[in-house]
Amino acid sequence: MPALWFETAKWFEIIEPAGAVSILLAASGLDYGLGDPWNWLHPVQVMGWAIAYLSKILLSVFKRPFTQRLAGTALAIGLVGGSGLAGGWPGRQRGVIRWRAGGFRW
Repeated sequence: MPALWFETAKWFEIIEPAGAVSILLAASGLDYGLGDPWNWLHPVQVMGWAIAYLSKILLSVFKRPFTQRLAGTALAIGLVGGSGLAGGWPGRQRGVIRWRAGGFRW
């Protein structure tokens, strides 16, 4: 049984550890050198806007500390779940990622 929660892909078994490190270093170098353009909308910006907007609403609706804590927990779970669904949606549409009981299958 693989150590990870998803089944090991065939392409991953081909890459030697030294090759994987070189790929990681090359990708890190490209990311550092190119980075994200300043004028592009970043998903973390959208998540921050959602947190700010929904926090104001939830804090005005729920007055007791316990219900505010529950609302904050629901907001956190919803944000993580929503971003996971949004990020996985294109892959599922192309058939790259298939859901099965117990996790995603690549």
